[in-house]
Formats: sequence, structure tokens, C-alpha cells
Amino acid sequence: MNDKTDKPTTRKGNVARLPFEIREQLNAMIRDGAPASDLNAFLESKGLKKLNDQNWTNWRKGGYKDWLKEQAYLDTVREKHETIRRELEAGGFSILDKAIFDVASQLADSDLEPTKVASAISSLKFAVDGSRRTAIADRRAQLAEQALALQQKKFERETCKLFLKWYTSEKAKEIAEGKATNTVKVDQLRQLIFGRPPDASAAD
Repeated sequence: MNDKTDKPTTRKGNVARLPFEIREQLNAMIRDGAPASDLNAFLESKGLKKLNDQNWTNWRKGGYKDWLKEQAYLDTVREKHETIRRELEAGGFSILDKAIFDVASQLADSDLEPTKVASAISSLKFAVDGSRRTAIADRRAQLAEQALALQQKKFERETCKLFLKWYTSEKAKEIAEGKATNTVKVDQLRQLIFGRPPDASAAD
């Protein structure tokens, strides 16, 4: 319960001294209309002593009413939680992130309007996703730049290797020292080195 909810009085009667799990089951039985005889039969089935009618009357007027108030409060929290969940799913959240689910659970135990809570969480989620998408785009651009740099280095290495390979070639030397224009020389060297005519593409 939140700070605005009245805390139940600490009970010291016979029922109040029973284990929590036993009290929960007894309260559920009372809510379902079980008489004192059934309540005592349940106690005896758990190896506990049965109580007299006055004990049960006192509990119904005190501890049991506190329990009903607590159950009503918990039902309200669960209803708020469910409203927040439905609002988030309507906004496109088919599966909630654990952190957001935890936030929703905590905010359900408050006086905030569930639809406003869901709206605030949705805005936060979209902001986080937007930041994440930006980071991914930046990373992809960075990787593309790195790939381009590697390609440039590879091209330079391959060019140097080709230069060394054809530097001592008599045919390449003949073309380079010939009287043709540079454009013609380039085409001739291309055909010599790569085995393709000047008008052929690299895919040919």
C-alpha cells in the first residue's frame, strides 16, 4: 500500500497469531461464506486447535475487515497494472522490455492515472529506440568508412604489385616508350595487363 493508504491495526487475537498462509486461506473461506465449523475443521486438518465462536466473531469484525480492504487495494493495483499493459500493447508493445515492465508494475502502485503512465512509458521507449536506431546508423556509417579505407589500401597494394610485375616487361616498356598518346598507351597497357580490350568492363 502507498503512504496515503491507512495501515491496518496490528492484531493480537487467536486468529492473528496464526501463520500468514493459514490466515490467508481462512479469510478466503470466510469471504466465500464458510461457517465457523468449516473454519475449525480446516484448522484441525493443519494440526491446529479449533477456536470458539467469539474468536471468529472478533476476527470477522477486525482482522478480516482489514484483509478485505487490503484485497480491494490490491485489486485496484492489478487493475491499474492491466490498464497500463493494455495501453502499451495498443501503442505497439507486443512484448515489454523487462525494465519497462518493472516500471509499469511500480507505477501501478500509485495514484497516477494509468493511461498517463502508459503514455509516459511509451514516450520513453520510443525515445530510447530512436537513440538506439541513431547509434546503429552511426555504427553502420563508421563500418562503411572502414570498409572503404580497406578497399583503398587493397587497391593501392594491388597497383604496386602490378607495377612490380610489369616493370621489367619488354612489351610494357615498348608501349610506355612509344610515340602514341597517353590515352592510347593506357588502353594498350590495360589490354596487356588485364587481358581486356579498351571498351570492355571489369565484369566482362
